[in-house]
Amino acid sequence: MYFECAQAYSPEQMALLMSRVPVSQILFGSDYDRFPLRHAVEQMDRLELLPEDRRAIESGNARRLLRLDSDEST
Repeated sequence: MYFECAQAYSPEQMALLMSRVPVSQILFGSDYDRFPLRHAVEQMDRLELLPEDRRAIESGNARRLLRLDSDEST
């Protein structure tokens, strides 16, 4: 099961989610086109995350889920 975190980028919300769900199951979300994409990016940028957690949430987990980094994607 994966969790996308559109509009849930407050430090409190992310801390609660990360206390219950492995970082490997959290995906970046934006609620575009209801909100401008930059809003989600700015909110994500404000979080104090480990660099590897940030990479995983911003793109790594989605790439793995969609198999974009494997030979199976061709």
